[in-house]
Amino acid sequence: MLAVSCGLNIHVIDMETLRSPVVADCETEDNACTDPQWSPDGASLLIYRAMEFRPDPGIYVLDTGCLDDPATCPAKPQFFPRGTAPFACSPTGDKIAFITFDGRLGIASSEGSVL
Repeated sequence: MLAVSCGLNIHVIDMETLRSPVVADCETEDNACTDPQWSPDGASLLIYRAMEFRPDPGIYVLDTGCLDDPATCPAKPQFFPRGTAPFACSPTGDKIAFITFDGRLGIASSEGSVL
């Protein structure tokens, strides 16, 4: 499966069926979601979510469990740390590196606590 930013939303493309459900509908909330990054276990996506007139732009985590039941997609992204792309997961998924809004390297736990 591939995760892609298309328009202002996040889609996941199943390479066997070519279905591409929206897993994060950001456009209808005047948001833009970009830069999807899979967790090492494939259970979630990290995305950058920017909101023009709302607080807390930053990195959000998206549970991809809705892909098992597409009727439950899109899912509601949950706030992770304040930061921006690019970001990456460690091979074990216990740490996430990201760029802070002041341009520094940030490290967070897989639960979103800044270390």
